Amino acid sequence: MLQKSAENDSQEKSCGDKVDEIYGEGSHSEKREEAGFILQLSITGRCNLRCTHCYDDAEDHQDMPVESCENILDQFFALCCLWKRTPVIWLTGGEPTLHPQFWHILDYIKIHSDLINAHSLVAVLSNGINFTEEFVKRLEEHPLDIYVQISLDGARAETHDAIRGKGSFEKAVAALELLTPTAIETHIHFVVHRDNYDDAFTMPDVAKALGADVLTVTRLVPWGRGGKLYEKMLSPEQVKNLFKSLSDDLDEIMDADDSPGALISRARCDWPIIYPDPSTPEASTKNGFRCGVGRSYINIQENGDVYPCRRMPIKIGNVFEEDLMTIWQHPLLWKFRRKHRFVQGKCQECFFNVEAPRICSGGASCIAYAVYNDPFQPDPQCPVDPSQAPAGTDRENHVLH
Repeated sequence: MLQKSAENDSQEKSCGDKVDEIYGEGSHSEKREEAGFILQLSITGRCNLRCTHCYDDAEDHQDMPVESCENILDQFFALCCLWKRTPVIWLTGGEPTLHPQFWHILDYIKIHSDLINAHSLVAVLSNGINFTEEFVKRLEEHPLDIYVQISLDGARAETHDAIRGKGSFEKAVAALELLTPTAIETHIHFVVHRDNYDDAFTMPDVAKALGADVLTVTRLVPWGRGGKLYEKMLSPEQVKNLFKSLSDDLDEIMDADDSPGALISRARCDWPIIYPDPSTPEASTKNGFRCGVGRSYINIQENGDVYPCRRMPIKIGNVFEEDLMTIWQHPLLWKFRRKHRFVQGKCQECFFNVEAPRICSGGASCIAYAVYNDPFQPDPQCPVDPSQAPAGTDRENHVLH
């Protein structure tokens, strides 16, 4: 457990004072509710890889000053107090483990969690390059509830290294092999496009072989360096085929009695509608989930810029210049909270937007923004045609189980 020194005691008192100052005395003493509020915090823009699909194509990067990290966390935890939400913090970059105060930031999160009596969840989103036996041991012994996501963009070195650089597959696998025997929940993240499409179908087997707990397959968002891969985006038919296969794999895993394998993350905005008939039970359980922008998620970059989503770089403020609560009231976020009313095109006639917006309010806003420069256009990779039954809103006897 975290040993509280005199310095930690002073730091803890300071955190509590800041929470009281922002949102009232005693606000940090109440119990949290179950719903999570996600802060994706880029603590550094520096990275030790140059991936072809990266959202960032800039070369001049910096670490977020630790004092700025603390100030952001003060505000974030105060908002979680105000809204009685469970704090969920994704530490990212760049490569977050490159930040010289990485461990201090984890300790600061733990102090805040204790102050507001919250069971905070922290994710470290990493490429695994810096993971050593000593690093993983220290991570496992940390008193926070931490999970680690390692990027693996191929089922074999040839595919992965073509995207992330020579030798990176071996290092990512080595990191996973250090993590999976521990108590740390271990995730694999795979970004799919045409260059690694075939590998995507075998990733559930890879995740199981490596002992991972969760596999997340996301679609390419053509921003930054990834913009050069625009022509590598999957067709709607390819998207449907892949995610139907992944859904079937998940069903088998959940039905298995022994050695089920890694769970596959399905409650995502970029998980497409693969069961378009609302009268079937699969329509409500296997078709993903609406975008969390403006509801349960915010992204802050190392320079203080705030985006609705890391994959949708629309600047809505800078947390070094204005407080997080003010930014959270930005008109664009209010529009996203009602996205099903504003999304255009075929979505206006689709059951899964008009009558079941919690499942799909136009699909992946980030991909629509990257392709059309408008996040309120339909997801360009959506395989559903609502002008044809069964997804059209004019169909009689829709029953969503």
